[in-house]
Amino acid sequence: MIIGDVFRQFPWRDRRGVTWDVSVAESVTQVSWHTESRHGFGIGKATVRIREVEFPDLETRVHLPIAHIVDLQVSDHMENRGVGSMLVRQIVEECRRRGHSGVGGDLSRQDRDHFDKLKHFYEKLGFTVEFYGADHPANDGTILGSIKMMF
Repeated sequence: MIIGDVFRQFPWRDRRGVTWDVSVAESVTQVSWHTESRHGFGIGKATVRIREVEFPDLETRVHLPIAHIVDLQVSDHMENRGVGSMLVRQIVEECRRRGHSGVGGDLSRQDRDHFDKLKHFYEKLGFTVEFYGADHPANDGTILGSIKMMF
């Protein structure tokens, strides 16, 4: 279920020509997308949280708004139909519309069996992908990498 203040919906056609309904709920700090068939079963979802991070800017530090992908899931039976790409493109479009300076996310241990697939997926959409070594400070055993796209 999507939680948010504003709700909108639009149709989306996959690579096989099937039309799906995409619902978007948003608030000041979160945007959620939920994709389902016209018959009511879910095929994918994404949740993005908005936060601020510090970036070095010559001699000063500035706060720039950046979006953080919290969750991106596509049902197994819907892989390779463009659902994930559509959801990430929607995330990027929404973040640009809101004036964010970029979007990022973490690669969790849950994803370790298919890092090569994730790397290809995110790089084709314009993200930089980084996998953490064992000695990386952000590698706490659950977070094994990150994705980032700055606008």
